Amino acid sequence: MDTHRMQATDLLQRGAARFAAGDLAGARADIDEVLRLVPDHAEALNNRGAVRHALADYAGAVADFDAALPLAPPAARAQIHSNRAAARLQLRDYTGAIADIDVVLQVGPATAPAYNLRGTARLEQADAAGAVADFDEALRLNPAYAEAYCNRGAARQAQDDLASALVDLTRALDLNPRLALAYSRRSICRHNQGDFQGALADADLALQLDRGPAEFHHNRGTARLALGDFSGASADFDEALRLDPNLCVAYIARGNARYHKHDMAGLFDYRAGFKVNPQLAAATLVRVFKNDLRRDAAAVFANCDEHLQRNPGDFLALVRRGLTLLLQRRDAEAQQDFDLFLKLNPKGQTNLEHMIREAVRERGPYE
Repeated sequence: MDTHRMQATDLLQRGAARFAAGDLAGARADIDEVLRLVPDHAEALNNRGAVRHALADYAGAVADFDAALPLAPPAARAQIHSNRAAARLQLRDYTGAIADIDVVLQVGPATAPAYNLRGTARLEQADAAGAVADFDEALRLNPAYAEAYCNRGAARQAQDDLASALVDLTRALDLNPRLALAYSRRSICRHNQGDFQGALADADLALQLDRGPAEFHHNRGTARLALGDFSGASADFDEALRLDPNLCVAYIARGNARYHKHDMAGLFDYRAGFKVNPQLAAATLVRVFKNDLRRDAAAVFANCDEHLQRNPGDFLALVRRGLTLLLQRRDAEAQQDFDLFLKLNPKGQTNLEHMIREAVRERGPYE
């Protein structure tokens, strides 16, 4: 057994060197051999978990970290909890990720990456205030932490504090000009501020750095859509959906682009978006209508009227106008459009109910 452990030590060191050099297959082979020789080797289990995480096998990584924790000495457990939190974040187990980081912070010492990771999980749980608090602490510990500025910018956007979000995202890019996610998030921020050219410029920069994320293509598409480039927007949404066929917001956005091109095939995009996530689909559409209403109410109604003059059976224009009226608290007029919508599209009842609930929520109580 001692011989096995000596061999395991050499293999573990070689596996670590291979991992550092980016040779994930070689690292995995070495660590697997360590665990064949010494099945209860906590460090090897933790290292294999790290390799699996790098290979995007997040469930396998969590399984290895689970196995490592009871075997590891107390001094090593905080790192394993931190590693498991990162894998759980990828699996959208936000509660589990937060629980792991809570342990890390209780054991100490507190680190900026730990606060940044917990803040990211909190943001995904729609706890923007808790996320900002964690990113604040991460930046107190490391004032040059570009990723924490980027994440705090996203949290501040979630709080509708667009001015502060823009400052954070710009600071992130000052610190790391190659941080593609910061360009993409700043594109969203500028879009929400009505700076569509700025949004397009940032979306282009994000894609120059990284063409992989579907969200980056979606964000450029929304900028092109706002600028009236409906064909360019549709091409971006096509690519986003090729990369991620379950990207709800891309279906909704492509439906919007097709609507503006008088293409009733947009209905199928809307239906696909609602099938993926009905709550998110409704919220996305209502947010678009609310932003359009805030920018130019007359233009919204003129657009709907133009669609209906061209095609009185354009029930997409009816529901768009009805929801806009509902946001203005013109409920009786909205109901007339909803009744006509359902007469023309009776299969839309459930999705309409989702949108009506979201519009009522968005407009809030009377002041």
